[in-house]
Amino acid sequence: MDTQEFLDLSNELNTQLCQDQHQFELYSFMTVWLKSRMPSLYKELETNFRRIEPHVYAHQACLDHHTDRASQAF
Repeated sequence: MDTQEFLDLSNELNTQLCQDQHQFELYSFMTVWLKSRMPSLYKELETNFRRIEPHVYAHQACLDHHTDRASQAF
């Protein structure tokens, strides 16, 4: 999965999960389940995320910067 695909799909998922008060528990359950039952897949996913992580955070920082500038304009 590349950075743009992750960002697009995570936006969709976040929209869906914002309606769920128990999203933290869901993420925790899925992480614990995957890490305990499929550790090699968990490690592969973690490695793949670490590869795109700087780009993800740079994108988020850019969004935060634009949000800050927009709020200062008012």
